[in-house]
Amino acid sequence: MQPGSDGWQPLHPLSPLLRAGRMLAVIAVAATQSIGAFLDGGFITVIAVLVAVLFSSAYGYVAWLFMRFRMQDEHIELREGILFRSHKRVPLARLETVDILRPVLARIFGVAEVRVELAGSKGSELRLRYLSEKDAVATREKLLSAHAAESPAPTPADFPGYEVFKQTSPEVVVAAVKTSDLILGYAAAQIAIPVFVFVIGDAVVAVVSWQAALVALVSVGAVMITWLFAVVALIEKSWGFRLSESDGGFAIRRGLLNLLTQKVPLHRVQAVRIVTPLIWRPFKRSRLVVDIAGYGDERGAEKQASSVLLPIGPPESVRAILNKVFPDLELTDVEFQMPPRIARWRAPFFWRTYGVAWTPTFAITRAGVFKRNIDVVPHRKIQSLRITNGPWQKRLGLATLHVDTAGNNVNSAAKHRQIAQTYKLALASRAADQAD
Repeated sequence: MQPGSDGWQPLHPLSPLLRAGRMLAVIAVAATQSIGAFLDGGFITVIAVLVAVLFSSAYGYVAWLFMRFRMQDEHIELREGILFRSHKRVPLARLETVDILRPVLARIFGVAEVRVELAGSKGSELRLRYLSEKDAVATREKLLSAHAAESPAPTPADFPGYEVFKQTSPEVVVAAVKTSDLILGYAAAQIAIPVFVFVIGDAVVAVVSWQAALVALVSVGAVMITWLFAVVALIEKSWGFRLSESDGGFAIRRGLLNLLTQKVPLHRVQAVRIVTPLIWRPFKRSRLVVDIAGYGDERGAEKQASSVLLPIGPPESVRAILNKVFPDLELTDVEFQMPPRIARWRAPFFWRTYGVAWTPTFAITRAGVFKRNIDVVPHRKIQSLRITNGPWQKRLGLATLHVDTAGNNVNSAAKHRQIAQTYKLALASRAADQAD
């Protein structure tokens, strides 16, 4: 659509319809019930449904009239709302990424959502819902071009892999996830172990009382069905996952019903976590999770999917991605230091899994039995260092060093170390940051 003389242009006319998806579902159910009511002579129900449809349509049309956005030389603006007006103005200099989302219903009508993320923000600051797919791509390109003109180009000091992504080049796929790995891996990690534990527990209960076992089977079965839907949602959002090189970082394409084209600026990666569930270890599969400034406010499956650089993959895929993010990192050369033996009184079953490795560039920690996590945080990305020791730790002469970054997906910590060592690690990290 062409902008007006003042630069304001409307969103797609179907935007109110697509944004009111849940309300439409309720109206559809009511309309279905009204058919039976009409056959039984219940004309009042039919009239009520028709009034609801007409009112919703009129309200949606008026709401669309108030939906406008425009791009200026230094910012992008969005106005919406009828009773409660909203006017958002986003400086292009703070723009971090521009993603394109294509939910299943939007794809049917040929429209898409443009999601603008800002540096230093914990969520989506501005969403253009919806534009035609052609306009969405054009708007994204205009925003990125305007941002490039407004903001200075990154320098090698911004992130170690700058030279790798300095020039825009044809798409080079760094990693792609096999469908079989995705389905079997997520199903095994999220469902297999809980089902196994439940079956064993139910069998034990059945020895005492088969009635109690039957009740437990029915009640827990409902919970497992809900859990299954959550796993399906995770698989759907990671379906067809493909990670490619992009100018300044990575480009991610994922989703089966809800397609997302996402860009991950390399210099915004705060920390990386390598997750290896116990059931994945025999197959040598891991997941890569990252903290990215500006991606901390989604919820549920969307939050988990937005923070993933690799849903599941073999060691060579993990190594290839890590080499792009942290070119000077080689985990195979890292030797982890275990906590002192006295830590077994604080964590008798897990103390051997806690490991720490401080290099001149990175703070690396390891933890977990059933789900092993290896966290890698560059010293220069650390926001703060906290030393805590509870009553039990204090009695044993232990403490925990927490490594805080600008994110909430990777919570790195050197657990249950001697108090003197935690201070030594903190000072070493600060010295490395200043030297960098």
